[in-house]
Amino acid sequence: MAHPLLVPIVNSKHMFPPPSSVSPNPSTATPPLQLSLAQTRCLKSPNCCSVGTSVALLPLVDHFTVQEVFVTTFQTLSGRGDACYPPEKVVANVYPIGATEERTEEYIAQEVSRVFAQHPRAHHLRSSDAFHVSAYRVYVQKNHLLDVRVRVAETVRPGTQGNTLLAALYGQVQYRDDVNVETEAGLPRPKSHADGNKVQSCFPMNGE
Repeated sequence: MAHPLLVPIVNSKHMFPPPSSVSPNPSTATPPLQLSLAQTRCLKSPNCCSVGTSVALLPLVDHFTVQEVFVTTFQTLSGRGDACYPPEKVVANVYPIGATEERTEEYIAQEVSRVFAQHPRAHHLRSSDAFHVSAYRVYVQKNHLLDVRVRVAETVRPGTQGNTLLAALYGQVQYRDDVNVETEAGLPRPKSHADGNKVQSCFPMNGE
């Protein structure tokens, strides 16, 4: 836990301030949570699902007051090796991680909270209690599927207005060329929208 968790596109600017912002005066020195890249000997990369969740959350945290995050993950069953999973617990090719010795749900909540710990708008997310994670191991050919839903303090109307707003937000991020944004319910579909080089993101709004 002592080593910082780094998702460069999400928290590098908060963890490693530019040299010009670091005061030489000890009384106004950089806060302890801000680090010097030159002095940091070890950085940790979070769980793969923690990375994906953090990247998806960033534009929302930048523009809204995110109060709670609900994450459902569908990860490959062979991620830890098939032998780790008792066959009798795999039902219809799905292995629910909750209530097992695997603590993936706990780790994802803790790690995403740590990634956003220094974000100026993420004060609600500095406790892992704001995250509700359900993780499942499934038979997938490639990658993971993450369903990330948020509760925000602001009122965002469902329908065309809200979907247009979300699409515009995700069009501004640095990694926009690597993301396909879909706002139509039922998309993306595995076959018709398959692109191994891009993240497929769907943002239908339900008004809750």
